[in-house]
Amino acid sequence: MHRRDGDYPATREVTARALQRIRDKVLADAALVPGDRVLDVGCGDGLVGLRAAELVGPDGHVTFTDFSALLLRHAADAAALAGLDKRCSFVHSALPDLAELPDACFDVVTIRSVLIYVADKAGALATVHRVLRPGGRLALFEPINSFGLPADPNRLWGFGVDGALDEAATVSRVAAANAPEHATMLGFDERDLFALVQRAGLVDVRMDYHAEIAAGSPPAADVDSFLATAANPLAPTYGELLARALTPDAAGRLRDRLARAFVERDFVRRVAVAHLAARRPN
Repeated sequence: MHRRDGDYPATREVTARALQRIRDKVLADAALVPGDRVLDVGCGDGLVGLRAAELVGPDGHVTFTDFSALLLRHAADAAALAGLDKRCSFVHSALPDLAELPDACFDVVTIRSVLIYVADKAGALATVHRVLRPGGRLALFEPINSFGLPADPNRLWGFGVDGALDEAATVSRVAAANAPEHATMLGFDERDLFALVQRAGLVDVRMDYHAEIAAGSPPAADVDSFLATAANPLAPTYGELLARALTPDAAGRLRDRLARAFVERDFVRRVAVAHLAARRPN
């Protein structure tokens, strides 16, 4: 709720617009109709599930699940505030098993940036098959972080860092050594994802894959707002990484170089994402 944007309003606005585009694509792929019973897996702050609750109407229902009880409470409060709580329920459960949920009870399963955190992706998708009714639909979005490998040694987090290459290399090493989720997040690509969905027994699999390496606007308004954010909910903020990896003087030099990159717009966006839709056979 905070480390995604560092509580900087300008960063929060940019991030919200990007996440809303992802949400809208997931829900378009889900092809929701009034009365659908939807399972939003790894609901987070409720971005996808709350909009789904609007779309399924008063005769539909959305079940929110997350491994974080705190996020579930946040999503439940947001549903009540929006007047949607009567068509929503909240279950503290997580992939790969979702043991609290019965078989074949959902018309639609939505997933946004969840499988990337799950080591047993095959088991997770088998569970999706289990909870979908025959003919039920899956719509998911996942970042393909392995596209970023091998990293450009002249850049850190997309920013040019010539003049501070040693400091940047040290930060990269420390970040990798302190990321137990690293293999889970980087150990698959879009072809693996497609194959895993097929092996789970889902059919009519369709994927929209987008990848780019291009100069672009930095992901925050300035260096301080950027350093207050984290790459993902399991990671320290970028500023915490600098403090952890470097002496204060070295961290200051690297921060100053990153600040110059912001001014010069010396940033390259390197990203790949996959939207996928499938269904359980009738």
